[in-house]
Amino acid sequence: MAIALGRNSKWTVRPEYRERMRKMLTEGLGLKYENPAPPIDQYSLGNGMLGVVFEDAALGEQDAHKGAWLELLVEDPAATTKRIEAAGFAQLEYQDKTHTYFQSPGGPVFRLAKM
Repeated sequence: MAIALGRNSKWTVRPEYRERMRKMLTEGLGLKYENPAPPIDQYSLGNGMLGVVFEDAALGEQDAHKGAWLELLVEDPAATTKRIEAAGFAQLEYQDKTHTYFQSPGGPVFRLAKM
């Protein structure tokens, strides 16, 4: 599966969201999990990495929802949506009905778009 976000990105999330974040990124988005050193998890994006730093001082889920929203480019948005939902994550309702939106556990909101 190919996903494009840039070569390297970092999300900061509270530690209590670690397991659900891992599930969304591995089962939902199909990313390869790597763990270089706590408190950082890394996930392969094909030509780059997504680092998730777990810190107590990170924004709460409601505040993260107010932050920057991201667009993830995927080969098949419909199939990716189904996989994320099968992993137990609901779509985020938004006025744009041409894309599906999700909020990562404790982290940023993202939409799926065709690569």
